Amino acid sequence: DTFFLFSIFFGGGTPSVAPVWFISAVIEMIQKSFHSKRRNIEITMEANPEHITEKVVKELHKAGINRISLGVQSLSEKDLEYLERNAGAQKTREAIQILSAGPVENISADVIYAIPGQTTRGIENTLNVLLESNISHISAYSLTVAHDTVLNKMIEAGKRKKPSSAREYHSYKFIRDFLKENGYIQYEVSNYCLPGKKSGHNSLYWKYRPFAGLGPSAHSFVAPNRYYNKSEVEIYLEKKPQQYRVSEESAVWPELFIGTMRLCQPQGNSLFKQSLSRNEWKTFEKLQKDFADKGWMHILKNGFEITEQGILHSDTMLEQCANAVSF
Repeated sequence: DTFFLFSIFFGGGTPSVAPVWFISAVIEMIQKSFHSKRRNIEITMEANPEHITEKVVKELHKAGINRISLGVQSLSEKDLEYLERNAGAQKTREAIQILSAGPVENISADVIYAIPGQTTRGIENTLNVLLESNISHISAYSLTVAHDTVLNKMIEAGKRKKPSSAREYHSYKFIRDFLKENGYIQYEVSNYCLPGKKSGHNSLYWKYRPFAGLGPSAHSFVAPNRYYNKSEVEIYLEKKPQQYRVSEESAVWPELFIGTMRLCQPQGNSLFKQSLSRNEWKTFEKLQKDFADKGWMHILKNGFEITEQGILHSDTMLEQCANAVSF
């Protein structure tokens, strides 16, 4: 009774492969289980280009989906081949066109930069297509090579080139400046939108709000603890699937600091004063002054704001906060 439904997000892989009747049933079940203060909550679905057709989009809209996040990544065949995407550039363009002309008005696109061999002109071409298609939200992520992945094994075997950190910095600045010049607001390290088109769902993660994760491997958060479901489908499908608490030392600071070190907007100090002990707050207050001296943060009357330069050092600030504040 103390929680209200703010948004629903179908993500974590390729939810667009699920039949629409299933998506509709899940939405109905969630809405019956929680009260909502809003008549029309944000309901997002991640989708890959190869799953997008006019029929599917119309059915998803009818089922209640009012926001679609499309995994574009790039419109360069060379980039897509490196990433081993199922959809090529032409199919991805077609998906963008279908969404642009479809009934779901709130469309977001994911793009990836720092791909070996990727050019600035290629990034610009991708962004121009998105702008011309009236895509109102763009998430731009640097290529990350996780340890236990096929891509990492291919790099180690010499079958793929390794991403360049210098190229990553250059591409990030180009994307940031290009989108800002075209009217997009950078409201988080990797996220840009036209006015009024922020991702309401993701904004909750960054603002230390509670969320419930459904499905194998899904995470949930109710301050100050994070929980996760077992990854095995068989265990999850048991009548009483267990949730496992994340270790004590990592239970608080990820949610408390990850968002605040990534958001490009003024933030108040009240949340930190409520969540931290007196000594911990004093330590964080000192860190704010240190960050301000470096030009990474503006100190406000009752809060702070990460600067444009500070956004480039968000990971460093997060690490320093985590190491300095002991939970």
